[in-house]
Amino acid sequence: MLRWRLPADTHIKDNLYYVEFSGNAYINRGTTYQYFHRRAKEVCLENGYSDYKFKDAKDVSTEYVVGSRL
Repeated sequence: MLRWRLPADTHIKDNLYYVEFSGNAYINRGTTYQYFHRRAKEVCLENGYSDYKFKDAKDVSTEYVVGSRL
């Protein structure tokens, strides 16, 4: 199934932005959240805002097996 996704930092309208951060198996969930918040703050500052609030949050975890024979 093909899923449509927005690019990682997308201006939706007015003062609404879509921000995404993806980690890997070596980054724990807490660190991923910290990186997300850092990127959200950067997007705010780059666009002339001093701070941000969440409109919606979605936590998606996907696991992959690489180089394994079943």
